[in-house]
Amino acid sequence: MKKQKHRAVIISIIVIFVAYIFIINIFSEPESKFIEFEKRLGQVKKSVAKVIKQTADGGYVILSEITQKTKGLSGLYLIKTNKKGDIVWHNSFGGQDPRDVIQAADGGYVMLGNIRDNSNNELYMVKTDTKGEEDWYSNSTLGWFAQSSAKTIAQASDGGYFSAGKMRESETYLLKTDSAGKVIWFKTLNKSLYSYHAIETSDGGYIVAGPPKVFERNEPYRGIYVTKVDSKGDTVWEKTFIEKRICHLFSLTETLDGGYSLLAATSSSGHVRKNIYLLTVDNNGEIASEKKIEGSGEDWNNIVSGKNRYWVDDIEQTADGGYLFARNGGARLSGTSVIKELKNYFSKRTTGTSIFKLDPKGDLEWSTFIKGVQCRSGELTSDGGYVFTGKSSTGKAPLIKIKW
Repeated sequence: MKKQKHRAVIISIIVIFVAYIFIINIFSEPESKFIEFEKRLGQVKKSVAKVIKQTADGGYVILSEITQKTKGLSGLYLIKTNKKGDIVWHNSFGGQDPRDVIQAADGGYVMLGNIRDNSNNELYMVKTDTKGEEDWYSNSTLGWFAQSSAKTIAQASDGGYFSAGKMRESETYLLKTDSAGKVIWFKTLNKSLYSYHAIETSDGGYIVAGPPKVFERNEPYRGIYVTKVDSKGDTVWEKTFIEKRICHLFSLTETLDGGYSLLAATSSSGHVRKNIYLLTVDNNGEIASEKKIEGSGEDWNNIVSGKNRYWVDDIEQTADGGYLFARNGGARLSGTSVIKELKNYFSKRTTGTSIFKLDPKGDLEWSTFIKGVQCRSGELTSDGGYVFTGKSSTGKAPLIKIKW
């Protein structure tokens, strides 16, 4: 009798254990099959990575902000890794509100940020050598631009740097420095943009683009404003495209023929986006081609419009002509079975990042969910992958690369 009771207890424990494992397998999110590597970066437990760029050696540089003083560290935190995501070196710098980082022509790095002082912002640059040691800090020559808000920086072909951002509430600044951060010229445009994209062009000029900001109450930003300036900052031409539609600009690139490609989401009214719009213009600012990518079904509407927390700030065009982007919040595409629907229901209560791949027509190819992280910056890699960083539940900045 005792043996039977003992056996029944053992069987009950085994049944409970198997049921527990089964439930965990149903409601836990599996590790994404696309992950090539996943790292937690540096010795700083409270940091948020703002920008990631691939470096010339195939590795990555990550610019973070230390959000809590740790071991005497505060301000900016720059991390260099190899192509496998292993840390090569890391260093901290004074400053705050990091906005952008690039690899300089000499192999070092230049960081751009803002210094907040009550109601004013002042922009600054920090240049390092190839090992992350500071070469120079330029605030004395840049800081007098009161109420400026740095957005982006680019390397100029003459070894200097070009930056664009907000100047007061209704203007955009364009700034060119030499290789030591000294101002060569400074210009303002009578236009304030909601977001900024700036690149140097092959002819030595610069292109700045973004949806223009409208200051009337509840008036959305319409169209995409694009201006071309020469090497001295003088306007060559300026245009506004897709004027009747509310736009959000994702990317700006120079095409092989010397024109420019702009990728945006558009809507005819309200803030709900309906389509992805690919526009190319020639070197004179004339439209060369227009392509409205119209998907279909609930998934497409959710991704583009922002419904159900799919809203996205950045999108990359892949080598096959399709698109890839990351979205935070734990939401992902619904499954077709009851078990998948249950897993989707529970995953919405988990912090994570969803990554979506669309084909050239805008139809969904695949999606994957990576829990415990939030994407702040990402880009396609030279080997056809995608790498991103941001913040994680551990407090250390994540570095995750996927391949498909």
